[in-house]
Amino acid sequence: MNDNTKPQDGTKKSQQNAMTGGTPAVVDQVKHAATEVGSQAKEKVDSALEAQRERAAGSIGGIADAIRETGRALRSKQPSTPAEYADKAADQIDRVGSYFRDRTIGDLIADVERFARREPAIFVGTTFALGLVAARFLKSSRHHEEQSEASEASSGQIRRSPRTANAGSRGGSGGVTGSL
Repeated sequence: MNDNTKPQDGTKKSQQNAMTGGTPAVVDQVKHAATEVGSQAKEKVDSALEAQRERAAGSIGGIADAIRETGRALRSKQPSTPAEYADKAADQIDRVGSYFRDRTIGDLIADVERFARREPAIFVGTTFALGLVAARFLKSSRHHEEQSEASEASSGQIRRSPRTANAGSRGGSGGVTGSL
């Protein structure tokens, strides 16, 4: 055999060293960059969740205030049991608002996890019911949007629907609804 066809041991080793010599540094840089990106994403998600928590607590407080006002209006007309029930409901709703206001997202998640472990059947049933409510809400929102588009089309208005606006760029019908 010819010596030119056999790889030389020295050349092979130098190629391996060249390929693996810088690898640990690059891997460390990639790991560091990935960790940094992950930390930044977590901070953004935590910040958004905290803002939503604050917004929810404020909304719940507003509901409690509205129910309290209803109780006052009922009481001003005549002292009655419904006014007392309204006050009690407002107090309970206000407690829920305070619960959300006084806890962090981590505390809320830990509380949900504890409840799920303590009462798994109730937790699963509740999440199932919330899923049904959310699906119904999304379905009715879509149905309402479609009705709005249909009424605009029947009144002679031209509207590009978000679902069909890009159809023209893909060779579709152009996404224009309504009559011309």
